[in-house]
Amino acid sequence: MKSTSCLNAGLKTVALLVMLAGLLLVACVREEVQAGSEVPTIDVAISDFTNTDIGWGVTALPSLISLPSSPSARRVIFNITNINAASTLADTPDIAHTLWVIKSDLPPDNLPTKGPGLGVDISKLDVWGAVPALNSGEKSALHLDLEPGKYVLICNIVPNNVEFPSHYEQGSFTGFTVKEER
Repeated sequence: MKSTSCLNAGLKTVALLVMLAGLLLVACVREEVQAGSEVPTIDVAISDFTNTDIGWGVTALPSLISLPSSPSARRVIFNITNINAASTLADTPDIAHTLWVIKSDLPPDNLPTKGPGLGVDISKLDVWGAVPALNSGEKSALHLDLEPGKYVLICNIVPNNVEFPSHYEQGSFTGFTVKEER
């Protein structure tokens, strides 16, 4: 009886070692694949009148992304920052911004609006993702699987003050293109 339990314990130990070696091998292979296949990143900055260098706007770099033809490898990361000067100046108003990712062949400055000053009519567009309002200096990230085509990034906040038009209508938009690698 004693020799059988020693044999079983030995077999269990060998099986455990084989399983651990397999897990380590899988982990090493996954790490190598991930290290060799970088996920494209777009750095997005959103600004308004408080930033005297840029003024109202959305900038995205790079503006052209090449993705593999495989649908399973079309992930893009958006690193978004509200770069308003309010984050560094005490007497400057804190103005929040959103980011909408829209697939559209329309020029970035010609999206359908709800009316003068009321922002873009999102219901008429192909929205792929959005980030809720970010205050001055705040950052966020958005991970999306994109298809080849043209995209527009916008801030679509409509101020409570009727004297001011939406952020989009003040220039908070930009375009970028996703193409398939060949």
